[in-house]
Amino acid sequence: MFTISKTFTRPSVDIAWWHENAEAAQFNSLYGNSTVEQSPNGLSFTLTITYDNEAQYLAMLANPTAKTSIDQRIIYNTTYGIIEGTVSARTI
Repeated sequence: MFTISKTFTRPSVDIAWWHENAEAAQFNSLYGNSTVEQSPNGLSFTLTITYDNEAQYLAMLANPTAKTSIDQRIIYNTTYGIIEGTVSARTI
């Protein structure tokens, strides 16, 4: 198993997360098995996605539809002041 984790922080709970946005819904099935752990104050969450192996993860990144989703997420997060943390990856 290959796991990717990333933390996101927003300035206010009044700002929706990208994955809650209707535009993002079309992309959610691209990302393997995922879990979201939200902070008690609702201002940050950690997204963890598990793939069968690193090759499956790299194949997802090479998918043009996934690239579009990632680009749109970055634009959305930049527009609304959501900070994306560094990706951490590990093989389990």
